[in-house]
Amino acid sequence: MKKNKNWSYKKFEDITKDVDKSGPNDGEVFEYIEIGSINNNTKTIEEVRRISSEEASSRASRRLQEGDVLISRTRPNLNGVAVVPAKYDGAIGTSGFYVVRSEALNPRFVYYYAQTEEFVRDMTRKATGSSYPSVNLSKIREYEVPVPDMSEQKDIVEKIDTLFSKLESGISGLDRTQDILRKYKE
Repeated sequence: MKKNKNWSYKKFEDITKDVDKSGPNDGEVFEYIEIGSINNNTKTIEEVRRISSEEASSRASRRLQEGDVLISRTRPNLNGVAVVPAKYDGAIGTSGFYVVRSEALNPRFVYYYAQTEEFVRDMTRKATGSSYPSVNLSKIREYEVPVPDMSEQKDIVEKIDTLFSKLESGISGLDRTQDILRKYKE
């Protein structure tokens, strides 16, 4: 890992809070976020099922909060990453996620960092198993992440958000132009 000399680097386990792993209560109906709930292209939570505790597997164990960053431990090369939005505050996630909840890290900063080529490559290297490769929780907990000060994290996130916004505008403009060209050809 190439390190920025102006930032500190800390293990996830040293800067993340514990997440309630008690799972659903008896008779509880809840929104269940699985690995497949994350769209790997948009990096958003999309397909959430509402189930009862009786239907839930033992993997339904992580009580999630708005702002938690979910990092899929299985098939890390697919980069299943998302931030829990307000509408899923209180949902329960699978134990197949490493949940980042931290006062030292801006959730959007972690979200973007977890999408870097370096992070995906490192997680893929740490995965074991051939048909369903997975990263052991201890290996993720030991992973050192950059921890710039909060104001710098905020600036980085705002810059990336701005760049993505410009990119999306450019794609929309290109789509409109293609529609016009298609109509012109007809």
